[in-house]
Amino acid sequence: MINLAGRSDCDEYIARELRHARITPERCEPSGREVNASIVGRLPGFTFTRAWYYYVVEGRVPIAVAHALYEDPLGRDDVRVAGHCGCPPPADPWLTYLDEDGKELLTLGNPRHDLVNSDSEIASRVNAEMRATCRWVEDRAAAASEVFVDLYHIDSEAGLRLFADAVRDTTTTRRTP
Repeated sequence: MINLAGRSDCDEYIARELRHARITPERCEPSGREVNASIVGRLPGFTFTRAWYYYVVEGRVPIAVAHALYEDPLGRDDVRVAGHCGCPPPADPWLTYLDEDGKELLTLGNPRHDLVNSDSEIASRVNAEMRATCRWVEDRAAAASEVFVDLYHIDSEAGLRLFADAVRDTTTTRRTP
């Protein structure tokens, strides 16, 4: 993909790239970022935002799908977990674990645990929210009902198509009784 930073014609490129990947382009307010796009891509549960020469994708990719993407040679190089330039596998610390109530599971040694349990002024501000949205456990994997990767950077149109097909298949499977 070409670098679209500072290009006034970026929307034309973005719409074409998204259509090639069978991702729905949607109009939005100009982003005001390095790529001042007024188009984002959408698939159920996922948003695709164009950056310089890659897409930033936000949404919950189930761990099994994340592993399948990583096992594909194209996915391993062009579909980057957490946007990490080292292309690590979908593993800790890049995973999010949720319990059956939708609370994020954190390990007891997590810095957020230490913050919430401290007496600092900052802790008092975030304490209620953290306690409402997180739960601390010794083994996140054992306590989780859902494990996923929630952020990717994608560096090529082929990688974009691979990713879109993988998550589209997942959302279709989830809807099928």
